[in-house]
Amino acid sequence: MGGREGGLPHLTHLDLSGAQLNGGRTTLRVLIDFVRRGGGGSLVSLGLARCALGEEGGEGVREALEEGRCGKLEELRLR
Repeated sequence: MGGREGGLPHLTHLDLSGAQLNGGRTTLRVLIDFVRRGGGGSLVSLGLARCALGEEGGEGVREALEEGRCGKLEELRLR
């Protein structure tokens, strides 16, 4: 792909609200890695309400966002 890493460069809104992360820790790691990589760089809104992230998941998302890779993120829904 022209030397760039994979991703979704044009994704602006991702709403997983209510999704049951049935893969447990594996699914959580994939989600947190996606956020860490900047969600494609253009992510503006991320909905994770009612996903049963738990304390570990919430902490992982917080750490990923603190890394500053989602610089365009304006909205994060966790409730």
